[in-house]
Amino acid sequence: MNSCTDECLECFKVCNDCAYNCCLGKESHEKCLKICTECSEICNLCAKECITNGELTSQTLSLCIEACHACAKECEKYNDEMCQKCAKECRKCADECEKEMISSESN
Repeated sequence: MNSCTDECLECFKVCNDCAYNCCLGKESHEKCLKICTECSEICNLCAKECITNGELTSQTLSLCIEACHACAKECEKYNDEMCQKCAKECRKCADECEKEMISSESN
């Protein structure tokens, strides 16, 4: 596995943790719960796509970058430790996906 795949899998876990251990049941975190859940699933898909290097890898990477930026932006609004950890991990994942896109385009 490469670092993009590793980051996507880590982001999948962290977003899930944030959604279900921090946001679930908190009305003020409703949008955060939704975006963390979506981002988690997109990161999981992206990890799988990077492993198989399928036909839609570039589009999946792009979607993952977008989802991670949106999730980080939302999580940064909250002072909860888990939300802050999620925002940081989403930024790392987006960075690795961007590097992977650049790398795959140059090949």
